[in-house]
Amino acid sequence: MLFSVLVPVYNVEKYLAECINSILNQTEQDYEIILIDDGSTDSSGMICDSFAERYPDRITVKHNKNQGAILTRVELIKSAHGDYLVHLDSDDSLRSDALFLVKKAIEQYHPDMVIYGLHRIGLDGTGIDQLMTNTSMFYEGRDKVALYKTMCSTSQLNNYVTKVARRGLALSSEMFLNYQQVKIGEDLLQSLPIVTNAQKIFYLAEPLYYYRKNIGSMTLGGAKNRYESESIVFSELIRYSKLWGIHDEMFSVIQRRYVTMCLDVLSVGSMKKQDKEEYIRLFHEVSKDNLFLSSNTSIEDFPAWKKVLWKLVALDNPHVFSYAWSVIRYISGLKKLLVR
Repeated sequence: MLFSVLVPVYNVEKYLAECINSILNQTEQDYEIILIDDGSTDSSGMICDSFAERYPDRITVKHNKNQGAILTRVELIKSAHGDYLVHLDSDDSLRSDALFLVKKAIEQYHPDMVIYGLHRIGLDGTGIDQLMTNTSMFYEGRDKVALYKTMCSTSQLNNYVTKVARRGLALSSEMFLNYQQVKIGEDLLQSLPIVTNAQKIFYLAEPLYYYRKNIGSMTLGGAKNRYESESIVFSELIRYSKLWGIHDEMFSVIQRRYVTMCLDVLSVGSMKKQDKEEYIRLFHEVSKDNLFLSSNTSIEDFPAWKKVLWKLVALDNPHVFSYAWSVIRYISGLKKLLVR
């Protein structure tokens, strides 16, 4: 069997049938589908069972108590039988020729991993293609440094779901079982070792993965989870940049991304009317963050307003930060109004 298509399922009754059908309708049919229902409280589990009853030779379903994205993905990998593992989130879908084009790349280049682009669907239903490069590329040896630098500087290669890897490679990579608390950024966390260990990587410049942006308004709890999770992920990214031999060149780039994440988290938190005490605690935590505080030289190219916010965090002044952010939002909104 060439492919195992692995789908973690959690409370996605609205999109799950579309997701599964996008696999069943592939022009390449040498695959199995493994669905793990991670303790869904809606009808997702029943939808999985319904498809498995109709396609018993194609689909395997398992129902678990909720254990989170990382553990579910690890279990999916260990359950797979295919030579290559394809990952698909249960509210997303694959282009109908995705597996066919990946198979062609495998036959031609014999890579350990194929990475492809995605088509990002916005909240308004409109879509845009997201590609790392417009030309398909083969990476081996020192050529992989270009991929490492991209992972350090942008989010273009964060997505685990756009990486199809040999099953042996996935099984031998770090599973990050000690990082089960990571709820945001786990894709990059799990991508780091698998990209590092792949000897040959082919980038297929086609938007084969249809990614649905399905994000509600972030709560303060969500902002706190993001900070706690991404602090771990960025620490791992820095560790890997050292393994890759590009730490000195890329550290300030990583640090700027980290500062932006922290400011985003605090900006969201400042707009919440409830849980003010929790927000103050989060603000104090960020204001003592060594990676954030040591970034004064890395952020020299930030716009003035962003430097002001950074300074207010460094001074541990949440009340002035909230006021300043309100003023910045007001001015930004006024400028947009004047442009119309």
